Amino acid sequence: MSHIGNERDWDGLIDFYLSSHDYPPSLKKVTLAQWILESRRDATSAPGTSELAIDAVNFCRLPFNKRMEEFGAGKYISGPTEYCKFDDVEHFIDGYYYFISSTDYPKWHLLADRPIDFISYLQEQGFHSANETYVEDIKAIYDSFDYGLSIPETPVIRHVVSHGEYIYQIAEKYNAPPENLFRVGQNGSVQYGTSLGSLRTGDLLYVLPEAQPEIAGFLADPLGSLNPCDRPAGDCAGRTHFVIHQTVDGTLTKTKVIEHFGGKRGKGHAYVLKSGEAVFLWPFTEKTISATKSEFPNVPKHKPIKGKFPDFAVRGKLIHVETDYEENGKPTEAQYNTLAKLYIDACTTVGRLLTIVPHIEIDRGIRNGHNDPQNFDYDHFYDVLQSLGVRVERIPRFAHERYWGKPNYKTPWDTDTFHFPPTLTGNPHA
Repeated sequence: MSHIGNERDWDGLIDFYLSSHDYPPSLKKVTLAQWILESRRDATSAPGTSELAIDAVNFCRLPFNKRMEEFGAGKYISGPTEYCKFDDVEHFIDGYYYFISSTDYPKWHLLADRPIDFISYLQEQGFHSANETYVEDIKAIYDSFDYGLSIPETPVIRHVVSHGEYIYQIAEKYNAPPENLFRVGQNGSVQYGTSLGSLRTGDLLYVLPEAQPEIAGFLADPLGSLNPCDRPAGDCAGRTHFVIHQTVDGTLTKTKVIEHFGGKRGKGHAYVLKSGEAVFLWPFTEKTISATKSEFPNVPKHKPIKGKFPDFAVRGKLIHVETDYEENGKPTEAQYNTLAKLYIDACTTVGRLLTIVPHIEIDRGIRNGHNDPQNFDYDHFYDVLQSLGVRVERIPRFAHERYWGKPNYKTPWDTDTFHFPPTLTGNPHA
């Protein structure tokens, strides 16, 4: 992802929204048309020029109410009306989907394949209903899009799951890769591919029909259109790091994982069993999963001796994947293969090349820091990624030698220095 302006303006909104997979891809063009209409100072002005857009990072005149206060929105008063005020473009977009995910709009997610009907439904349910030409105005912008933007249509196919159908079978039916299947939850969540979990008869899925291209007989890089966070401080909006963990058991099954860890936000998004099976507890779109000490800066015992936590929250920046193998053991080949596919899925989901970092490094310098994943072969993992077409040289990643360089590198010291973003190369005890 490129630099996102100041994360509060129209250009930053466009850059972040079009790059992120956290939101329904087939509704992006029509919601941008809606936000263009709502964020202009007047009918002849550029989008993002209204007082509310500039001062409150509110591009859709979202009103302030108790529900939005619980979401975390601030209050902005303009004349007799109270509007939501957001910190940045990511909070605005999340706030928009949180707003329409209320009980006032219970069926919006069933219209992800019909963009104009989606807008009509919102207005029918009371969204800015005073404007009698609301839908027509948005449709005119949607059809022309002459605001210096080139936003293609993203048509999707609606598919209702039949008895016994599974993800790969449905993907094959539409000649699409599994990651092109997605579900939109009424709460605004978007789940793709393997993170869909078990399907039930009657589930509504959407399919992006285009297949992954091949170039001259070689797989195209599945992450070729993505870029890493380009800010030295690591304060890009959205997720930035893919954290590899180890659960020291070695006998976990899908049933055990769900029974022991299901519903807990202090565990990983997914667990990779020794067989290579991935068990998802949370989709990669879920931002409130915290599995490291660095995500709890207000806990006194987590304060590093050297170094300091960043001015922004680390929580919400990390995707966590657990690999299960014994104490002093090592991952199986099946786990390396699955982990590589999960990395690709995670990057695709968040719209960014995620920095690959182990748990041992993310909590570096915090007392009693973890040393997992033990005996993980980073170079081999990168070879597996490369075998899937990923150009590894483009990915910020933990250097193999930072763990394997000397025996004492495998255990963190309390006197190590904490950094965020984590340091990826060199002597960890320097």
